[in-house]
Amino acid sequence: MHSSFIYRVLFFLLIVSLAVSAFGQTGVAPVAGSGAAGFTGDGGQALGATLNGPTDAAVDPQGNLFIADRNNNRVRKVSTGGVITTAAGNGNAGSWYLEGGPAVSSVLNHPFAAAADAGGNLYIGDFGGFSTTSFTNLYIADEQNTTNSRIHRVNAGDGTIHEVPVPIALSGVLSIAVDAAGNLYVAERLGQRIFRVAPATGAITPIAGTGTAGFSGDGGAATAARLNNPAHLGLDAAGNLYFADSGNNRIRKVAAGTNIITTVGGTGGAGFSGDDGPAVNAQLNDPEGLSVDAAGDVFIADRGNDRVRRISGGTGLMTTVITTQATTECGSFTASLQAPASVLTNAAGDTLFIADDSGNRVWKADLHPKPIPPTLTAITPPTGAPGTQVTVTLTGTGFAGNGTPGCQTGAAAVSAGGSGITVSGITVSSDTSLTANFAIAASGSLGAHAITVGTDGGASNAATFMVSIPVAPPPSLTSIAPSSGVRGTSLTVTFTGTNFDTIAGGTNVTADDGGISIGQVTVASATSLTAVVTIGASETLGIHNLKVATTSGSSGPQAFTVTPGGLSFVYNLPQVLDPAEQTPVQVALATATPDTVTGTLTLTFTPNATNSADDPNVTFVNADTSARSSDVSFPANTTTAHLAMSNGVLQAGTVAGTIELSMANVQDGGVNVASTNGTFDIQVPRLPPVITSIAVLNLSAAGFELQLTGYSTPRDITGATFTFGAASGQKLLTVELKPDVTSPFTTYYQSPASDPTGSAFVYTQPFSITQGTIKAVASVTVTLSNSAGASMPASASLQ
Repeated sequence: MHSSFIYRVLFFLLIVSLAVSAFGQTGVAPVAGSGAAGFTGDGGQALGATLNGPTDAAVDPQGNLFIADRNNNRVRKVSTGGVITTAAGNGNAGSWYLEGGPAVSSVLNHPFAAAADAGGNLYIGDFGGFSTTSFTNLYIADEQNTTNSRIHRVNAGDGTIHEVPVPIALSGVLSIAVDAAGNLYVAERLGQRIFRVAPATGAITPIAGTGTAGFSGDGGAATAARLNNPAHLGLDAAGNLYFADSGNNRIRKVAAGTNIITTVGGTGGAGFSGDDGPAVNAQLNDPEGLSVDAAGDVFIADRGNDRVRRISGGTGLMTTVITTQATTECGSFTASLQAPASVLTNAAGDTLFIADDSGNRVWKADLHPKPIPPTLTAITPPTGAPGTQVTVTLTGTGFAGNGTPGCQTGAAAVSAGGSGITVSGITVSSDTSLTANFAIAASGSLGAHAITVGTDGGASNAATFMVSIPVAPPPSLTSIAPSSGVRGTSLTVTFTGTNFDTIAGGTNVTADDGGISIGQVTVASATSLTAVVTIGASETLGIHNLKVATTSGSSGPQAFTVTPGGLSFVYNLPQVLDPAEQTPVQVALATATPDTVTGTLTLTFTPNATNSADDPNVTFVNADTSARSSDVSFPANTTTAHLAMSNGVLQAGTVAGTIELSMANVQDGGVNVASTNGTFDIQVPRLPPVITSIAVLNLSAAGFELQLTGYSTPRDITGATFTFGAASGQKLLTVELKPDVTSPFTTYYQSPASDPTGSAFVYTQPFSITQGTIKAVASVTVTLSNSAGASMPASASLQ
């Protein structure tokens, strides 16, 4: 379909008069076709003629326009005067081509492709027959040929038609392009391949595609890549081949020489997005037509979006050139496109022909002039130092990247010559001003660096930016964050001030005490740096001075406070104590510190008894006093506690519950600190009753009393069993009694009078002799029960 670079230059020179005479200014207008489908108008003005599914356009060296009028089975010709005639095909569809005869008498079979070489010979790609009669469906991926595709040449001299003898059966030829040597590049849409064909012999050379539809291969050999319905082709001045991989919604490139395939436009997803951004991030929708100008700009007939779009050869950005509705996009035009099938550009890229398939027209677009290169007049500031980042303002013209008045694409790029300057953060403020960040490497080359600005129009002249070592003032230090750290730790500290980025030597941070070491100094800017501050485990608590130093001098000091770390305590005590048990109070530091540690060890008792009450017997005691708290100290560099209550022990009491030991008011070197393992729990379990003594009182012939002393940690007694033993030779009528003791014990344990005694009790049970004599009873044995179980039996003798 598309011509070589040499031919396109000729084409541009020859049709300038046509472009000016037809329009006289920029814009888009039809040059052939009334918009109605049909075949009329030969011999008259092309604008009044009817076409039927035009799919391609070509221009010969004389400026004549050729149209692949697919559904009319003809190739139509529009002269430079605008008159339309038939160049090939008699309107019938078939396989009789009248080889060697007049092209106008030959039979064509749905010509899709048209291309002209530098000699004016016309090449026609016959798509062939289809399995459907609805030609609106010719672009469906699973469309099948019913007859093979063929390629024909119409000789410029005598108008005769000849078949190019390709040695393989072709399927779905959609596009032909001609290179500078006259070779044909053929897109075999349904065969999923692209060939180069020698027109004289028909010999073919595979260029791209494996023959299987799909998407793969980017970065490798094009012949190993999968294509999906390749459509129109275009060649740039260097011989690189571009094609519309329409089923993959991509534009792909086959590099001259290496034959490496890459994607230059489209994400692969069907849709519309990405204008004014990188073309590889834009969405296309069934791209069909494609053409390349001398500058490497790629024009695309984005069929599914009814647009013509352009990929800039200079920047790789995607823009819209022609769309169906008015748009604010810079430099775009409006035309009522209906499924544009092909686009053809001249070498300058400012004149396009668009074959509008469903619209039954061919349009011509005279575009805005392409942008001219920018100019660069000044850089402010003009100098920078190694190891710094400088925000510069560039002044000149044409920075907006588009020559159209009022258009600003923000497409400018800034380049720095030499080594050591990295450019980022480019912001185009206007057509005459932009800002950028110059990051100058510490090892960057001193002296002049050439700076240029690049846009779609090209590169500007160079302006000079000097890299030099400045005379640096001494640093100042205004703040430190954080301004404190824990002894025995490392932390990253941010220093804020001025003149931190001295070039003629390193920037250091120093401390007034050797117990603080500082490393990993990282200068972020002239006003900010970070450093890792490591505090020794024995460093003195309190304020220390830090300074920033460069070869230009030292800053004033800033206070940095060393604080103690958290403390952990170890309790060498049993986790369970029996009632009334005593154990030495043993608490220690897990790790010694360089300073004295003080605190208060406090005891809290939480009962877990059936009848709950605090047990005042749970306490710290020694020979002199008892208390529930005691001051504790740990001398420097030791872990052993010194209690203010010397020789103190912990007394458990007799009530079931939890004894919690906690360390409060902890200070390390007089500084309040947090602590871990600050509490320790000891359980006094719920146990069956314990009878500590049994005594017989008031023994007489009438009876006696049995006095029981003991404790019950749940503070309840639920039952009592008294078993009597007979004296020798005696027989007892009553051997066992179970009097109700629950009520008196419940009353006792619920009475405030029992609180001072914990769970201890003294219980008296009277017994009366109603028959016989007291001498018959030798002994009595008693067991008591509570919610935890039964006591051990206790016995007393009555004789």
